[in-house]
Amino acid sequence: MAGDWVSAGGVDLQINGALGLAFPDLTEPDQEKLQEICNFCGIRV
Repeated sequence: MAGDWVSAGGVDLQINGALGLAFPDLTEPDQEKLQEICNFCGIRV
């Protein structure tokens, strides 16, 4: 197995958006809405 890799199946944890918000294209009002959602869910950023 020289040079080969063996691993368990991978999981992609990338999130590109949620709840109508597209993260790559967030405007300032979108960022405020995202902050409200995070706060509501107990996520502190």
